[in-house]
Amino acid sequence: MTRDGNAITGDSMLGLLDTLCAEAAPAQLHLHGTGTVCRLRFAALAAEAVVFERIDEVESMDLGQVCSVSFRHGDRPLLFLSSMVDSCAGNDELLPRLTLGLPAAVVGVELRRAQRVPVVDRLRALTLSVSTGEQRTWTPKLVNLSLAGMLIEFPKDRMPDLPVFTRVQVDLELGQDRVRLRGVVRRQDENRLGVFFPEAIRGAELDPPAALRRIFGALEQQWITKVDS
Repeated sequence: MTRDGNAITGDSMLGLLDTLCAEAAPAQLHLHGTGTVCRLRFAALAAEAVVFERIDEVESMDLGQVCSVSFRHGDRPLLFLSSMVDSCAGNDELLPRLTLGLPAAVVGVELRRAQRVPVVDRLRALTLSVSTGEQRTWTPKLVNLSLAGMLIEFPKDRMPDLPVFTRVQVDLELGQDRVRLRGVVRRQDENRLGVFFPEAIRGAELDPPAALRRIFGALEQQWITKVDS
């Protein structure tokens, strides 16, 4: 497979995209500058474009708009940057379709390497709420936090129906720091959910909000103090 550092390019990239289309692999679209996240499925590979079936309704998508597409191949999270080329409405037989320009490269996003800090105590000063567009709100336990996501835990008898790819809003507060993040459920394990923050990634780099960095730093310091005591 041809790579440039962490990038997959050339014929290897085309082969990967072709395989994803043949498998109708799931993906997520993040429209830059809007916070919009949309579920997709790989559909077809063209000469200079990649065609997707669109699962979710999206209020506004402009031709030429910059976007990123994240997906998994095997156990590896991957991502590419592109722009909107075309959008077609669906009908009784076909889902709506989006066409994106062929990317220059697919890059590996090593989210698992983003350091996770465990929450060693249930801090009174720490508040977390998770909500959906249906105005339902939960206050789960924060198990651990990274700059790209979090692991949360619900009581076993009150586990909400939040399947993988569900979009949620996360409100996190610690002391004077407050942050509101758009999240996507990426993993479910019994009564625990792994939530990814798409807006914390720019290209293949971590670039989270400053308030999230400060909350992460405070939890990290508390964890270090607990371990050393």
